[in-house]
Amino acid sequence: MKEGLDIDVKVKYDVYSGSTNGGYNDTYCSSGVQSHNVPGYNKHNGIEVPSGGEISFKPYIKMNYSTYDNKDPLTAYVLGEHTRSITPNDYAEICWNEQSEPNLRLTSLQWSTHKAAADKWGAGNVLPGGAALSLSIPPESRQEMILTTYQIILEGSGKAQAEKTGGDIGNFTRDKATEAHQAYVNSVVQGIESLNVEQWVNTATSNPAWSGNGHAVNFGKDISFIGTSGLKASDDMKYYFNDDGTDTPASEGDLDVKAGSTRTETYTFFTNTDGEVRYIKDNVNPNVGSETMGETASGGMADFLNERTHIVDKLEKAVERNTGNDAAYGDEGIRSGKQRWYNEAFDGVTVIMQQTKILAGYVNPPERTTVLDPRLCKPNKAGQSGMFAEGSYSSSQYKCKEYTQAYGEKNQVGVFKNQAVYTDSLDKLFKSKVFYIANMNTEDLH
Repeated sequence: MKEGLDIDVKVKYDVYSGSTNGGYNDTYCSSGVQSHNVPGYNKHNGIEVPSGGEISFKPYIKMNYSTYDNKDPLTAYVLGEHTRSITPNDYAEICWNEQSEPNLRLTSLQWSTHKAAADKWGAGNVLPGGAALSLSIPPESRQEMILTTYQIILEGSGKAQAEKTGGDIGNFTRDKATEAHQAYVNSVVQGIESLNVEQWVNTATSNPAWSGNGHAVNFGKDISFIGTSGLKASDDMKYYFNDDGTDTPASEGDLDVKAGSTRTETYTFFTNTDGEVRYIKDNVNPNVGSETMGETASGGMADFLNERTHIVDKLEKAVERNTGNDAAYGDEGIRSGKQRWYNEAFDGVTVIMQQTKILAGYVNPPERTTVLDPRLCKPNKAGQSGMFAEGSYSSSQYKCKEYTQAYGEKNQVGVFKNQAVYTDSLDKLFKSKVFYIANMNTEDLH
């Protein structure tokens, strides 16, 4: 029986374990009011803010190897040598639909029935100074507003992977995201509930009344634009819709708001060992290394979330992808991409999307009343014949103010993580029809 031979064979092998300067610690965050398309809504504004921390992790690496007893390639996943990190962002959004038609119902028992007024403007469109009028918002005209937050949290295997680095991940919990979302909803409810209406007057009988030479009319404000220098609006509060908290709720012009339940969805974005960024919905354990799990993070919902939080952009920069050099594939490997085999995998971060509907209108009480200031009638009428003469009318209309009582900054509706949230055209949330102020007051009827 022959004895075995001992042969000293030298084997050369190359190892690539990632670049020390890989894993770009990105701090990019869009600033200012943003508007990303939301199907079904013509107003969609939001703001991107830093999540408030950094997520550090050691990525997984896929390794192939063979043994003396098993020549078929075997696979192992090991933690990479270098720590990677991202600085995530969150996003708060408000969506609603501006109505083309009036949604603030204006009624009065003192519409002018004079033939000249009805012939020119139609019945129920001309009011004399001193006439009582009411505003209401029918249930079908109440405004639905959608409040949505998109926040980064760590759950499942992504959380476990990040915890192995020893970093502080306390800012990225579901409880904190829920708390931040509710605080945002509360701030918007507070803002919209303190949104009042105001009257606009235009001497050009324009529609809308705030176009061109239109002016907002407020307590004691200069109204000389209607024809008499130095003339001021009345300083009697019965001619105005009051802010919240007065002793006469029927004259309060501010809105009532009801918040509904909150809907929650989660999207976990992760990288795999094929160098891809993928995502799965409502599942936080993507299984490291799975090349088929989830959807490719491009297009559709992935783009929708990425344009708000930049989460895909950040993950792509955080890990090293499609590097390493396997000379065995040669030039053909370079062309096919097989030569670049090194990809770092991370079980990922989760975007938790929370959405709450609120409904704004007049509920308690459902109707608000005031009196038309007689000073808004054009001065110097020439007797009875001048009351309805051409050029004797002003147009008028009610709409929301541009500022809420709660915040006092144009178009601000709430606060998210200490930053103001705005919307476009807050003053168009509710608006009445145009009506016309005759050159007469109720006393002239007697």
